[in-house]
Amino acid sequence: MIKKKDGVTISPKLEPEDMVHLDRNKINQAAHINFQMHHEFKVAGEADQSDLNYLSFVSKGSGRSASAYFIAAIGCDKVMASTEATTKLPAEVKKFFLKHNELKGSALKFRQDVVEYMQKKAENNTSAKLIDIETLAATHMTYIEEERREQLIQEMMSHLNSEHIRIPVEFVSSKPSLKKMVNITYKSTELSFSFERELLGYTADIWYDEKSGRLSFNNSPAEIKSRINQCIRRNKNTKRLRVTYD
Repeated sequence: MIKKKDGVTISPKLEPEDMVHLDRNKINQAAHINFQMHHEFKVAGEADQSDLNYLSFVSKGSGRSASAYFIAAIGCDKVMASTEATTKLPAEVKKFFLKHNELKGSALKFRQDVVEYMQKKAENNTSAKLIDIETLAATHMTYIEEERREQLIQEMMSHLNSEHIRIPVEFVSSKPSLKKMVNITYKSTELSFSFERELLGYTADIWYDEKSGRLSFNNSPAEIKSRINQCIRRNKNTKRLRVTYD
């Protein structure tokens, strides 16, 4: 229930008028109505209407604590739960960056930055917000012309908050989900690597042999293979020169 508060406002004629104020911060449960989806529902055939839902359940909590009968009573779907939103956001921003040539090189780093951002929010018990992701994305596009940068950011935000993806504008980060997504990272003075946990496996892109302790990287891009081969040849030539010189 939202309690109303009486107040006073100033009319366009600069005259005092009564005002009813609703404190939206006190909302516990409500229905979000998408008018575009409602229009599509009205004009769609009976067979297609079952796939169109213009009502989404809005809860102040972090996900699925609301009673099912309350949601069913107003014909709503639940909004995306905290766990799903936490898992989906890094995956979707990475997909978006990979789709654009000017952003491909920053896809993995941006995904990791998003995960670290959600970790900080979870540690501070504060909500993650899409507006912060917009700001974070801009830091990875500083080399792109302003007009194109704004276009890309707008496309990304529309994608994340679209009816298909449906990541909430604000949600509570799920700590268990974040633990599964944190990259495996190692760094020393001579060696460093960082990769997503889901890439690690016996038949995946990154393979680890427990017996030998060997870590193998499979399906490396052609560019990386070429650079490695160049380094190997350079190192061999350097050794030959040293032997000749001695």
